Amino acid sequence: MHGGGGVELRRSDGVRALLRLAPLLLLAALALPAGASAQAHPSSAVVWSAAGAAAIGGAFLLDAQIRDEVYLEQRGAPSPVAQVSEWLGRTEIALPVIGLTYEVARRRGDERVAQGAAHVAESVVLGSVADLALKSVLGRSRPGEGGDRDEFHPLSFRGVRQSFPSGHTTVAFAVASTVSREAHRPWVTALSYGTASMVGWSRVRRDRHWSSDVVAGAVLGIATPRVLERWRAYRADGGGARPTLALSPLGFTATIPLR
Repeated sequence: MHGGGGVELRRSDGVRALLRLAPLLLLAALALPAGASAQAHPSSAVVWSAAGAAAIGGAFLLDAQIRDEVYLEQRGAPSPVAQVSEWLGRTEIALPVIGLTYEVARRRGDERVAQGAAHVAESVVLGSVADLALKSVLGRSRPGEGGDRDEFHPLSFRGVRQSFPSGHTTVAFAVASTVSREAHRPWVTALSYGTASMVGWSRVRRDRHWSSDVVAGAVLGIATPRVLERWRAYRADGGGARPTLALSPLGFTATIPLR
């Protein structure tokens, strides 16, 4: 009887913590309309940035409390949902799947799907590069390694000091944001962002990241396709070469010219 009550308590703790994290992810996503109109109204980029900063700041203030409720109060009990969700944010899984989608669509003559897959791949690559750069520059300690939430070691290349932002979450939200923009279907948007949010939750649940790492990853992932859209518009106006995407016998290859 006591054991069942403990399970129920741990589940309720997890639900409460998820409800704390969800509004912060939602705040980041609410900037979508502003980001979408950034080209026509440059001031909207400021609104988007402010919303993202507010979400990250709010998460930072709740880092310790959310960790207590998501991980510590659940005594580190294994979570199959968290383990599965975590795999969905791995770059080494996302890129081959996207590359295969692109190649199949291209062979079938479905240019719309092929182009969409290429855009998703570009978002994942750019998001991953930006994430790695920020991790190394900021050097935030991971919660599972005994670090405090305000413990930073700038210019650190050790994995235990590369917590901010969450790379899994960046990849998941880069995919979700790009797929949503390519599909233009409400149910696709809901499914994409719901799945990405589960990836972010899994990183806190498994004590790999602070909640603010996850929110920062979401903001970075959402921003990535918008940056690429403006860059493509510049290229379309004669700025230079277009990006290329291919699935070769040696693996998936993406070429993104920078100038």
